[in-house]
Order: sequence, then C-alpha cells, then structure tokens
Amino acid sequence: MTEILIAVTTWLSALVTPIPLNEQDVYCLTRNAYYEAKGDSQMSQIAVTHVVLNRMNTDGFPKKACDVVYQKNKNPHNESGVTCQFSWTCDRKLMGMLPEKEKSGWSESLRAVQEALAMYYHRRVDVTQGATYYHATYVNPGWRNVEKVTTIGSHIYYKAK
Repeated sequence: MTEILIAVTTWLSALVTPIPLNEQDVYCLTRNAYYEAKGDSQMSQIAVTHVVLNRMNTDGFPKKACDVVYQKNKNPHNESGVTCQFSWTCDRKLMGMLPEKEKSGWSESLRAVQEALAMYYHRRVDVTQGATYYHATYVNPGWRNVEKVTTIGSHIYYKAK
C-alpha cells in the first residue's frame, strides 16, 4: 500500500512540477551515472546525478545536462590540453561506445536517474547537500576552495566555499 501511495504522490507531483529535462538530458545523465558509479549503490548513482543537476543551477556551469556532462576545460598542464569534468568523457573508447539497454547495469542506472530526478524536482531532496564536485575515495586531487559535504559509496562530495 505504501508503494502505491508513493507512486501516486510522485505522479501527482510530476503534474504540478514537471521535470525540466528532455529525453536526451535523461540519456546523458544515465550515461554519466552508468560510467561514473556503475557497480556502486543506487544511492551513489543518484548522488552523481544530483551533482550534475546542482551544476546546472550554479553560475559558471552550463545550464543543460548534456553540456554539464561533456564539459571540458582548458588545461595547459594536461597532455591533451583539456580536462574533462567527468573522466569517462575523455576516454575515447567509452565515448565511441554507446551503452545498450540490454547491457549489464544500464537499466539500474536509468532507474537511479529517474529516482534522482523525482527526489530533486518533486521532493526537493538533494542527497549531496548542494555538492558540485566529487571524486573517487581512492584519489586525492588536492582541491582548494571547496569543502567536503559527504561521502556516498565510493565518492567524496564537495561544494564551493
């Protein structure tokens, strides 16, 4: 009974507050969740998605999901001269490969993105508490001017100070 109530509430919320994203945006978010947090928990994939949504609502970042996911910055210290915001987007092998819906983990990533969107736009819940950056727990990027917000799964989340 509780699941039905949640489904009806989410559906009614969608009528009142539609999600301002199109099918291509959802695909980009799903692809990002898939490559950034595949094999991690659903909450990790939700958190990765919330970072993209937070960036869309933060000055200095693009306003469209796909533009945020594929954003690159100039970096003279990098061999290619650019830095990708999400590491998988710099991997030529992954960029040429489109995950298929039958591929392991794709449907889980899509469900995580759908849940992330419902949480963010309908329930006003952001599991990252406004984070616009994250990295895997096994790296130390030495970032400055950011404060740690939380750790979810294998990622540590930050927002600007």
